[in-house]
Amino acid sequence: MTALMALACGLIAASSYLAQPLIVFIGPKVGLPLWGASLVITLSQAGYCFGLVLLAPLGDLLENRRLVLLTLTGLCVALTVMAGANNAVLLLVAAFSLGVGTTAVQMLIPLAAHMTDDASRGRVVGKITGGLLAGIMLARPVASVAENVVGWRGLYILDAVIFPELDQSLKMVKIASIEMVCVVPHGHPLARRKRVVPADLEPYPLIGLSSLARVSTQIATAFRDAGVPYRVAVETRYSETACRLVGAGAGVAVVDALSAVAHTGQQPIVALPFRPKNTIDAWAISSKDRPLTRLAEALLVETRDAIKALRP
Repeated sequence: MTALMALACGLIAASSYLAQPLIVFIGPKVGLPLWGASLVITLSQAGYCFGLVLLAPLGDLLENRRLVLLTLTGLCVALTVMAGANNAVLLLVAAFSLGVGTTAVQMLIPLAAHMTDDASRGRVVGKITGGLLAGIMLARPVASVAENVVGWRGLYILDAVIFPELDQSLKMVKIASIEMVCVVPHGHPLARRKRVVPADLEPYPLIGLSSLARVSTQIATAFRDAGVPYRVAVETRYSETACRLVGAGAGVAVVDALSAVAHTGQQPIVALPFRPKNTIDAWAISSKDRPLTRLAEALLVETRDAIKALRP
């Protein structure tokens, strides 16, 4: 799975750099002078910046898989239009849209990091980032060679065809819904409560999850709906780190029950039900073409049972 995501990031990133050695071929075909053809590269990078500012932050508001699929669909459309463009305006609009679509790499890498445990997170992110950089480095020589074989239009068509194939080879299987809980240090005034609501947390330093965490928006909304200011004293990206900070006495936090229960035996913390009830979905990714092995099926069953048995 890591190799597949690294390949996807490399292909996405390469899409924005394919035009660099090809502008001398692209310009005359659409009536652009050489100086004007360089706008293909400029607008592609401008589109990427536009996507970073306005599109990538939507990952905090929308379901990540759906956002990635929509972005990749837009990228495929832009590549197809690039391949068929017969005038300068259409080509330049497609170049800008292509740059926006390549923002998908900035959604895939945080998604991969969120799906990985602490012990292997650095290694996984490093491999995927390596795939991204390899795509950037190899885009120019590959484009130069491919232009002599299939032409620049054929290269963009091939690039557009690859992404749907990558997506169609995978499927997502919902494992379970995980409830959010409040974690407090042992001996804390709230430790004996049967449940905790946002108003209970107002007097204490709150360790919040950053906007890169999928659940941060849900937690902030729960506070706003209860009429309680969502003031974060310390911010971290991962629930595991929040639990460690709570154990060190830095404050209280609202995290997923899986992270909380995993740390109750390692840290001096207590996990309490948080109301109103909020949940996040846990997913597994597998190949559509290959059936799950018995070991994988057993792992899914055990994981579902373990999550259902969670009791803060």
